[in-house]
Amino acid sequence: MTSQPNPTPRLILHPWNEDSAFQLFPLLSADAIYDFIPAPPPTSLREFDDRHRPHPSEQSYVYVACPITNGAPVGLIQMKQSNNLWELGYLLAPAFWGLGYASEMIAMTLERVRRLAGPLRATATVDCRNIGSIIALERNGFLKTGERETMLKRRASIDVLLSRDIA
Repeated sequence: MTSQPNPTPRLILHPWNEDSAFQLFPLLSADAIYDFIPAPPPTSLREFDDRHRPHPSEQSYVYVACPITNGAPVGLIQMKQSNNLWELGYLLAPAFWGLGYASEMIAMTLERVRRLAGPLRATATVDCRNIGSIIALERNGFLKTGERETMLKRRASIDVLLSRDIA
């Protein structure tokens, strides 16, 4: 789906385009990011693009986050519809963790998708050790709805399930 850039106080969220994977792959294939994600880091630009590019058969929104100060990408955020739920996920380069960018990305993406798609129920799944992501989601009104055991890189882990209604 196409949409216009979406500004936050410090970021601009640009819709995914043909150059997005090329710009983001070097930043978002860092091993530290994938400590919290069941998938291994992508090994190629094509694999990264296949994972994140919006597919025409899905209702999804994917944005590239860039600070207003320099316009260089720092992460991506996406929402994909599955039945009546919208799954939110994002990746942020480790150099930008702890700066509040995730909270801004989430807030503006929720608002943008609500305007485009109408009222919705948003969900997110986060590794229980990823405290920063849990806090960013809670700052945006997500509430913990449960936990589930999972395997993460061949070890048992617990995912925290969060959700929020957007009217």
